[in-house]
Amino acid sequence: MKEFIHFEDLTNLKNILPTVIGAILCIVFGFLIITDDAPVTYMIPAFIGITLLGIPQIKNIRHRNTIKYNNTGLTAKLLGRKTFGFQFMDIEQFSLNEKELILNIKGMDLVTLSRKRFQEKSLQELHTLIKQKTTQR
Repeated sequence: MKEFIHFEDLTNLKNILPTVIGAILCIVFGFLIITDDAPVTYMIPAFIGITLLGIPQIKNIRHRNTIKYNNTGLTAKLLGRKTFGFQFMDIEQFSLNEKELILNIKGMDLVTLSRKRFQEKSLQELHTLIKQKTTQR
């Protein structure tokens, strides 16, 4: 069975909001814990903040093939490969042919993603994403 790639846009509000709220809770209540006697009422919101900061990493554990991207680059965790990442401006050449998606990235080995391993829709979506992001520069 061909593998599906999960894409996650890190600039979406659903990804940014928990991180911002978690950071604020950690900073505010962490400061209050340091300056005061650290009552339990301060530790609970600080723990919630730490949990909110960890949600993106917890979500990443569940999926085998994930590509997380923002406006400048992407990080890919794909089955059979080490996790790798790159900036869109470092892409020298990319093409999608009948056999595979080929990425030539400055400072990296040639990346090939086979149509035999990954679903057509996933490779097409990655190709479209790279095309959009490289034309925005």
